Amino acid sequence: MDQYYKPKKYKAKKKFGIFRDYHRRQHSFQPTEELKQIPRQTSKTQTKADLKSWRRRIITSIAGIVFLYFVYVLIFSSYLQITQVNINGASDEINAELQSIVNNYLTGNKLAIIPKNNIVFLSSNNLIKNIEKEIVFIKIEIDKNFPHQLQIKVEESQYVFTLDFEGHYYYVNAEGLVAKEIFEEEIQEGMIKLEIEQEIISEAELNKLNKESEVEEENELSAGDSGESTKEELIAKLTNQNTDEPEEKFEININYPLLTSQQVTKMLEYQNEINNTPQVEIASFIYNPDTFDQFKVKTIKDWEIILLYDSDAKNKVYNLNELIKQKIGEGNNVQYIDLRYDKWMYYQ
Repeated sequence: MDQYYKPKKYKAKKKFGIFRDYHRRQHSFQPTEELKQIPRQTSKTQTKADLKSWRRRIITSIAGIVFLYFVYVLIFSSYLQITQVNINGASDEINAELQSIVNNYLTGNKLAIIPKNNIVFLSSNNLIKNIEKEIVFIKIEIDKNFPHQLQIKVEESQYVFTLDFEGHYYYVNAEGLVAKEIFEEEIQEGMIKLEIEQEIISEAELNKLNKESEVEEENELSAGDSGESTKEELIAKLTNQNTDEPEEKFEININYPLLTSQQVTKMLEYQNEINNTPQVEIASFIYNPDTFDQFKVKTIKDWEIILLYDSDAKNKVYNLNELIKQKIGEGNNVQYIDLRYDKWMYYQ
């Protein structure tokens, strides 16, 4: 029988085994409860963590690219740009002018980046305010029809007067608002003019004030004070104004409330009544900003009628006709007729 080599099994001696176990117990690391809860990091778990980190980075990058593309489409893409503006409720003339105003508003950028013709960022209120700087409407509605259509519905004002102020011409609507600036050749035929009465100092009054100021200057010179009064100072004295205080200038802008709707209604009542009177023909109405209770009617023969807003138009015009027939005559050789009082009528 063949013999084969059989390795000898060595057994550790007991005393060495006891020493080894004692050494392990004394010098081995004893983890705390908090450390025991931390899972052991093996090469397999570390690989999974790296995969999750790379996956998160890839998803974040894709989301960023999608977001930037969305911002580009939202702001700069031609898909959301307004290319069509439809206007309903306006006449051909107003329609063309309104189209021009809207197109000018939609040109350019706001905040130096966002195109004004972007339908998403278009402010309807700002567009309405921009329109009302040029034309006043009774009602304006703006609807956005995505992706690139704008729908504008308007209700036009009824123009009742033509205002001539400092070389500029305007339409005044039935609400008393300055509704639109126009050229002189655009004035509608047959529309009554509205004038604004301002204080004007005549040459005679200025000469009279000059004489009075000369006497005052002589008195000042005799008292040892010297100086000459300027024309502005003389005018200020005549109108009881202080030259140290700046005078408020009367200005007209679009959408300016020149009259109230009640005042316009009363003027139109007088216009209808006077138009039925053969002796009088209206040239214009005269409005004074300092007198809120009265106005004047200027005739084509250049004499005036002074009236109150709260008067009865039919009764006053009847009395006017009787006065012309009985006292004045068809020549109307007068400067004014005052109809502000109930029992008395004055004329000159």
